Amino acid sequence: MSVLRFPVYRLHLAFVQIAIFIALFITYKLIINPVYEYSGFSADFSAETLVISCVLMSFLLFIGLYIRNEFLYACWQILFLFMFPGTAVFQVYNSVSINPLFAVSLFLFILAFSDVLSFRIKGFSLNINENDRNLYAFLLIVLLMILPFVLYLPYINLKNLFFIDIYKTRLIFREVQSSISGYLYSPLSRVALPALIVISIARKKWLLLVFSAFLLIYLFLCGAQKGVFIGLIAALLFIVGTYKFKPLFFSYLVLGLTVLGIMVFIIGNYLQLDASISNSITGVFIRRVFFVPPMLDAVYYEHFADTYLYYSHSFPMNLFVDYPLEKDLSMYIGQDVLNYIDMRANVGVVTESFVSLGYFGVVIISFIFMIIFSFLKNLNIEPMYFGIIFVYLFQMNSSYFPVLLATHGLLFMVLFFWLFLNNKKSINLE
Repeated sequence: MSVLRFPVYRLHLAFVQIAIFIALFITYKLIINPVYEYSGFSADFSAETLVISCVLMSFLLFIGLYIRNEFLYACWQILFLFMFPGTAVFQVYNSVSINPLFAVSLFLFILAFSDVLSFRIKGFSLNINENDRNLYAFLLIVLLMILPFVLYLPYINLKNLFFIDIYKTRLIFREVQSSISGYLYSPLSRVALPALIVISIARKKWLLLVFSAFLLIYLFLCGAQKGVFIGLIAALLFIVGTYKFKPLFFSYLVLGLTVLGIMVFIIGNYLQLDASISNSITGVFIRRVFFVPPMLDAVYYEHFADTYLYYSHSFPMNLFVDYPLEKDLSMYIGQDVLNYIDMRANVGVVTESFVSLGYFGVVIISFIFMIIFSFLKNLNIEPMYFGIIFVYLFQMNSSYFPVLLATHGLLFMVLFFWLFLNNKKSINLE
């Protein structure tokens, strides 16, 4: 691929992302600021920040055009969509530190070098796509992981299937749930069971599909957490199409929902409908996905502007560095800084790294994910499993790294792909 040549579909995606950027600007000015100003969304426009945002966006979009590996291209483009446009729009309209915008840009820039990173790891493969023996070996592992949840049978409430007594069940499981099942919950619901459902559909193993769906429903009943279905929804959403198609599909989905949210708001106001209807799409989807994260980022950056945490909020650095706060970090920001009762103000890996060690921390986390994505790209994972990865791309913008790695199951996902979806017995990272 020469310096001035690239596939047309990539230029197509770049224009769609620019359209999303513009649509988010309109959404913020028309809906987010007027409706949600009370929660930190002001309208202090800065032309200087707009120029900086446009320059950075142009640079990053140019970088994205030339990522050679299609798997990395898909991951990088979706990460860009989650991290950059919303942050840029929020920065333009709020008088806050511009560091979040530079930190996200630095992270995405370094991550693009996953495309050229090269090393070699010897390994083996039990690819579940190759034969039934490997598939059923993996199914056995899943059943062993489910075993701790059998202990919760006395607490199962079938009314939860109709979303009745949800909060009552959650309170019960807060008391009875063990730490082991807590660590198994996300790997099962976001990786293992969605993968079984995807391969069941692909290979037309309908009995396995029904059984996997049953296990997922049972997992939901063990705590009534609606998030258990996020992995399934993402897996089904991205089950078709090649890697080059997936970011374009998702970008059009975001653009469509953003424009629809604007139209619903305008029509709702004209017809004087209840605000819960007029703001339904923008409030539930656009605000939470694209504007709440940068708002929380701004709070973190401002609060820790004069001191770094040095990762003392999490293991293992808390063994060596004294943690200066009396509460969990996310609870401290949510409850003591933002004054919301029981709020956990979670931010992503970039902000966590910046408040821990400044731009050097951002460089460190960038190199960690550069290695992770370089490892994954050379497993030649089938595109139909991309929905599993998509969930973790989203969570990178809303979870601390140790939580993402252990509790949310990123480490399990990497090991699962290496053992059961690896299309190379010798892993070449080039």
